[in-house]
Amino acid sequence: MNYLYMLFKYLVYSGIKKQSQREAARGIYPTTTERALRLLLFWGAVAMVIAVIIELLPFIVPIVILALILYGFYLLVKKFLSGVR
Repeated sequence: MNYLYMLFKYLVYSGIKKQSQREAARGIYPTTTERALRLLLFWGAVAMVIAVIIELLPFIVPIVILALILYGFYLLVKKFLSGVR
């Protein structure tokens, strides 16, 4: 989990740094408030995505388990049918 946080942190700060460099090249310097709002907007979007994934977990997990079970049956049938020849 720590690695995921570090990845998000790197993506956020590298994205803000690139954006700031582009703006500085054009002579635009965002204020601290604008930078803070950008961070807030990004982390709000990340939180929304995580909330949606958590909300859908009760529907996703049984479907994945059922798919794995069906795939196991498929492999068993395939193995037995190939041995029948």
